[in-house]
Amino acid sequence: MLPTMPDVAALTAHRAELEEQIQTLKNDDSANAVRREIAEIETKIAEGRQKYNAAIEAENKKIQDGINLLSGQRREKSERLSDISAEIRRLEKSVADLANRKTEKLVEYHRINDSVWQGSEVCPTCGQSLPAEQVESARASFNTNRSKQLEKRVSEGKAMADEIRTENETLEKLQTESDALDSEIATLDMRIEKGTGMLKPCNYETQIECKQLTGRVVDLKRKLENGTDSDKTVKMQALLLELEDTKKLIDNARRVKLQHEQRKEQERRVQELQDHQKEVSAELGKWEKAVALCEDFVKEQARALETAVNGKFKIARFRMFSMQKNGEEAECCDVVYPNGSTNLSTGERLQTGIDIISTLSEYYGVSAPIWIDNAEGVTLPVETDAQVIRLIVSEKDEKLRVEVVE
Repeated sequence: MLPTMPDVAALTAHRAELEEQIQTLKNDDSANAVRREIAEIETKIAEGRQKYNAAIEAENKKIQDGINLLSGQRREKSERLSDISAEIRRLEKSVADLANRKTEKLVEYHRINDSVWQGSEVCPTCGQSLPAEQVESARASFNTNRSKQLEKRVSEGKAMADEIRTENETLEKLQTESDALDSEIATLDMRIEKGTGMLKPCNYETQIECKQLTGRVVDLKRKLENGTDSDKTVKMQALLLELEDTKKLIDNARRVKLQHEQRKEQERRVQELQDHQKEVSAELGKWEKAVALCEDFVKEQARALETAVNGKFKIARFRMFSMQKNGEEAECCDVVYPNGSTNLSTGERLQTGIDIISTLSEYYGVSAPIWIDNAEGVTLPVETDAQVIRLIVSEKDEKLRVEVVE
């Protein structure tokens, strides 16, 4: 619930009255000359501070430009050092991996070098001793293969050693550059720190001129406090406090007024949205009805197509829509036997299939022969003008026998 909106106009009028009383009291104050002198001195202090700060900032600018230049150089060298450190880590890992692989190659070399021929000198089929030349040939083939394997391991080991040496040389160069960059960055840090220490603070209050003027202001204010217009000072302070309270009340009143205006705007917007919702609901109902009519038209068109298609067949029937549990119809294409069943027996599937083949053959102007497998299990009549080849299982016939019905 919003608070009651105060009378902003009345509060504004009261504030103007207080400001007028304060101004009248100021004009009637015998200490105006002292206050004017205080104001003049404070102006001099502000001007002196501005002039002093401008001079210090101009002097510091040259030093700061040098610091910025050194900082840029340090940033570039730090980025380069970071890149070198990443490359060093990568190379160290690569060298370690190569060393491990080289060790594995050395182990393989010793394993191959220590291997001996373990072939048999006896024929595994007849059990007789193999000819000496055949045994010697097998032993020579083993030694030749072992020599090739050893040469391959030695070659791979040397290649890895060369690669390790190359990467270690690169590591040494990168480490040298990294050490140099560390030294350069440390030197830049010292120069930046030295330059930062050379910057002068903008502290005008430490200057003799400012101290003298500030002391004069303190003396004049003390003179006002000890003056004969202490009653007027108390009255002035009371009026200033009341004026401050009135300003706070006005600010609060304006906030409350703004809340009321926002509340009215929100109510207007809610009503506008409700009206728009009614219009949208009415429009939605109209389009939902149109969509329903379109769906009914499509279904009727599909049923007409279903009737036209089914009229082309003697036995087979096609169902284009099936009823769902939610009452809606879903599109489908099911073959239905004349008795209404979709779960056809073997004979019914045969009759239906032949009907479909015959109808399509007639439509496309072709006559294709029809093969019927396991025809002995079909007792229903088969009506078609096409050539029918029936494959029948016959226990007495051990070979394929062909019968032709004229």
